[in-house]
Amino acid sequence: MAKVKTYWDEIKDQEVFYYGGNRGWEVHFRFIETREWDRKTGDCKVKKSLQPQWPWGYQDKVERSEKSLCRNEVMRQHKQRKMLAQASRNQDEYRDLHSRINKERWEDIVATELKGINLGNYIRSKYLTEREGYALFYNM
Repeated sequence: MAKVKTYWDEIKDQEVFYYGGNRGWEVHFRFIETREWDRKTGDCKVKKSLQPQWPWGYQDKVERSEKSLCRNEVMRQHKQRKMLAQASRNQDEYRDLHSRINKERWEDIVATELKGINLGNYIRSKYLTEREGYALFYNM
């Protein structure tokens, strides 16, 4: 069985910005190179991974609760972006899925534990966009 090409395959190698916390902190997810020593071959391998760059430092006087709130919001946004991109085949489907959900619905969607295209089909069948809801309500 062949792998289905999703929108995540296109955007997974892109750096991205998210915003979170009461102050609207800007968090940049960027590629960081790490070097690991391979004991078997004796070589040094370089790996690139997408990691968040938090805007505060060790000496900054930012409250612990503000940092926690920002981390939770940013990681939720990152997880949401990844799951919705894996559930859609192109950018139009991704935008359609994104318009169907909000913060309250997201917890219910994660609780279903669906992944990939099945998640996209579930969201399309269960939740309406604002335009669809408006048309359904006023065209009765």
